[in-house]
Amino acid sequence: MDSTERKRERNRLWMADYRERHRDEINARQRASYAQNSSQVLRRQKERRQRHAGTLADQRKRQPSRSAERKAAYFQKYYSRHSEKRKASSRAYYDRNGDTVRARQAAQREANRQQITARVKARYDRNPEPWKARARDRSARKRGARIGRVDYAAILNAFNGLCGICQKSLDLKAEKYHFDHIVPLAAGGPHETKNLQIAHARCNLSKGARAA
Repeated sequence: MDSTERKRERNRLWMADYRERHRDEINARQRASYAQNSSQVLRRQKERRQRHAGTLADQRKRQPSRSAERKAAYFQKYYSRHSEKRKASSRAYYDRNGDTVRARQAAQREANRQQITARVKARYDRNPEPWKARARDRSARKRGARIGRVDYAAILNAFNGLCGICQKSLDLKAEKYHFDHIVPLAAGGPHETKNLQIAHARCNLSKGARAA
């Protein structure tokens, strides 16, 4: 490495150190400058993209994966460093513009209803249990039950393939089964692990609101 290269390397390291030590100050200056000159900045960026459209397209074609990986690494680092700040900013924006955000989301759902339905169905088909668990929790919450922690996998293991009502064998793969509240929600029973058991669907439906 000759003297010129060593000097460039020293300058690069010094600049990197300076930016790290004065990050907040630099960001504040940049935000203030952008606020004062946003229209000019946006116009210059647009003009630059138009002048160099061909060059930029060629660059993206030559290094698509490298560019994507670099962006992903940058944003991951940025989000981890500013996660709380971004959450606070998002909450503040939603508080100011909640009606606009909800209207935009509703319009997007309506315009893309078929695609959204297909994606949701595909996710459900791949792993239906979390969806069923959320539906059960939501149903209990609507009925005003006391909600606790529910570990459905632990319940399945605890009953070892036996119906909690009739005590007969229950084939979880071949038969339809329910998670039954031992003390029914209608009788004040909580929606939590210790108050749930697996049961044949027919047993649970015939039990009704009686305690097991």
